[in-house]
Amino acid sequence: AADVMADAHQAVFWTSILPIAPTLDHSLMMIAFVFAAIGFGTKAGLFPMHTWLPDAHSEAPSPVSALLSGVLLKCAILIVLRFYILAAANVGADFPQLVMMILGVLSVGYAAFEVYRQNDIKRKLAYSSCENVGLIAVCFGIGGPLGIIAGLVHCAAHGLTKALMFCLAGNVMMKYHTRDLAKIRGILAVAPVTGVLFVAGCLALAGFPPFAMFVSEMAMILAGVAADALWLVVLVLVALVVVIMALVHMITGSALGRVPEGMARKDVPALALVPECVLLALVVLLGVALPGPLFGSIEQATSIVMNYEDENPINDNLFEEALAALSVEDVEEEVSE
Repeated sequence: AADVMADAHQAVFWTSILPIAPTLDHSLMMIAFVFAAIGFGTKAGLFPMHTWLPDAHSEAPSPVSALLSGVLLKCAILIVLRFYILAAANVGADFPQLVMMILGVLSVGYAAFEVYRQNDIKRKLAYSSCENVGLIAVCFGIGGPLGIIAGLVHCAAHGLTKALMFCLAGNVMMKYHTRDLAKIRGILAVAPVTGVLFVAGCLALAGFPPFAMFVSEMAMILAGVAADALWLVVLVLVALVVVIMALVHMITGSALGRVPEGMARKDVPALALVPECVLLALVVLLGVALPGPLFGSIEQATSIVMNYEDENPINDNLFEEALAALSVEDVEEEVSE
């Protein structure tokens, strides 16, 4: 261990630190994880370090906003998860789970009401990113194989869904020349294809089936029930209801509202619709059945986390084991209590 850490070229690698993580100073590891969660949580948009995100996403071009929300935020979450593994290997899983739980619940609770309050379409979607990053943090805070799987699946599901919505926001802005939702009305009437995609994207972002985020959010709820954290499930569900209200209001107001006078009934060019159609197809695919390579990668990543979170390493068929540990009778018992 001393030889590895003495070599500066090797000490910077996570794979070099991981084997000796249990031997590091516990207090310093706890402090390091808190600072890592704050630092990379800022990049991910976790509350209260989120303030840059709505401004940056709302001012960036829509394709850039799609990359920021769909890719950049998940890269920051990946780094937090790596520090999570190091902390769990050193001081146990309870401490990093508590930190992630606090940041996640605060992010979900705050951002949900900001999503409802915003009238700027891109700021509304930006705060939705804060809320969904909070959901990922909650999943890691719950822990266990099902919680980690839920968080990783939500990373993929939200990345595709939010990329779809930001691209659609660009189409809407091309058509209406405004970001003010009070002035965006009748999308289905003036731009039918964009309108249909917009409605589907809002439903996907709200977590309705058969879209991808329904799978990850249901897995998160089941993980919370399995971890005897019913209070947490209730808090998250309340926040999700607020988000659903905001997105349904977008559908009824912007997609189904009265068409502004003088608005030409012509959709955006076809090249501006093809990427959105592909993204929507991927969102539906992930909601119906996870592709084999993606499922294998998520299962392998979860095994890495669990091997250091628990003294008993997880075997193969991780997802099946996690679901088997949570029977229907257990869910009914938790709800009845």
